Amino acid sequence: MRQWARASVKKGDDDDPDDDTSDSEEVITVSQAIDRYEADLKRRSGDHGNAARIRVLPRLLGTKRVSSLVARHFHAWDEALKKAELTAASITRTNTAFAAALTLAADKDDRIVNQKV
Repeated sequence: MRQWARASVKKGDDDDPDDDTSDSEEVITVSQAIDRYEADLKRRSGDHGNAARIRVLPRLLGTKRVSSLVARHFHAWDEALKKAELTAASITRTNTAFAAALTLAADKDDRIVNQKV
């Protein structure tokens, strides 16, 4: 998840990145990003199973704002995938689906920046 190792909000977010509440307009959470990704896949007749593949994520990161994700948030996700004894190819597919959900969220919200590889 290197390309999502650091996301931030352009302006108006000077509070703690671990505080997942906001008084301003809605800031999308990881769980909401997955929901929107699934809806987008269905709309495009894509494989919405890709969203199902990452549904385990909300237990780990679901309430986090996409704009507040930093590298340390992905360590638990990475460990969970390893403990699930998935093959390397399955981990890659899962991470690709997750990155696609985050990218879709960023495409829809100009406040989410810094998607560097």
